[in-house]
Amino acid sequence: MEQSSSLHQRHKTKSDKNENEKLTLSSQTPPNEFKLFKLIRLTAVLLWVCTFTVLVWIIMPLNLIVLDPLCKYFRVRSKNYSLEILSRFWAKSILFLLNIKIVIEGDQHLEICQEKATVMVYSHSSYLDPVILQAYSPIPSKFIFKRELLYILPVVFVLAALVGHIPINRKKKDAAIDSINDAAEVVSKYNKCVTISPEGTRSPDGNLQSFKKGAFHLALKSQSTISPVVFFGNHLLWPPTQLLPNSGTSYVRFLNPYRIPQDSTVDSLLDQTREVMLKSLESPPKNFQTFPSKPSAKHSFIFLIIMIPLLYNIFKFLHSYFIDPSLSLVYNNLISQNTTHF
Repeated sequence: MEQSSSLHQRHKTKSDKNENEKLTLSSQTPPNEFKLFKLIRLTAVLLWVCTFTVLVWIIMPLNLIVLDPLCKYFRVRSKNYSLEILSRFWAKSILFLLNIKIVIEGDQHLEICQEKATVMVYSHSSYLDPVILQAYSPIPSKFIFKRELLYILPVVFVLAALVGHIPINRKKKDAAIDSINDAAEVVSKYNKCVTISPEGTRSPDGNLQSFKKGAFHLALKSQSTISPVVFFGNHLLWPPTQLLPNSGTSYVRFLNPYRIPQDSTVDSLLDQTREVMLKSLESPPKNFQTFPSKPSAKHSFIFLIIMIPLLYNIFKFLHSYFIDPSLSLVYNNLISQNTTHF
């Protein structure tokens, strides 16, 4: 079957109006911008991620021992758990610092997925995709990520695993299947939502790639509702080949979730979902501009002005009252031992 075109490709069977809309979107190019602006934004994001990660590690025992049990006792909705609120705040702050605005369509469709077993699948063309879903998905969800990231950036991704996100070893088929089965058990038993990119990795050109079967094995095994999501503009904001992201606007479209038919197979689910997502990508939002205004690094600049002196003073305080006395104690013990030995 000939592959359908996606957002950035011309589809000859569409009307001239749709053709023009697609060509307008695909021909958008980022405005000329000082690389210093991009560097300031990325520096602010990295500082925010590091600072926030340390804070979450600090409060993790309190959350596990006190906050989570209290939420379960009082039957608080999962989206209002402390870590879910913090996760949304973390992601929204990243987008704020990158000066990326979000336009949302169709989030009301996911009301039927609240507290139900759901597999959310999304088009993946940028680092921004999971961050945007973490920030603005109407239902709290856990992401599936590459197990290698646990070793590349353990401080962040070990924490991600502790809060419920699922690492998968994609290099070993048996291990990947076991992880999918474990995820399916969690989804069906606790009525959770798991979010996964069926493409497996970011699209190099912004077009929807072929799908892998893992997401649909997971959906079929857990008898979940499938919730497709597509993005417009993300590939232009932060392409896989670009180190520094652009500022602009991302458009998120939540499609109608659907229950799995009884006679479904993994292949039929895959084909059905891909067709729905391709069809949506062929109908871009009207009058949507990825770069509607001049780029800016104002948010990040203000953040750095506040945070750098603050962190410096915190470190200075810790060094004066904790690190220096500890080092002095170690030094004095060493001197004492050497003197006694002599």
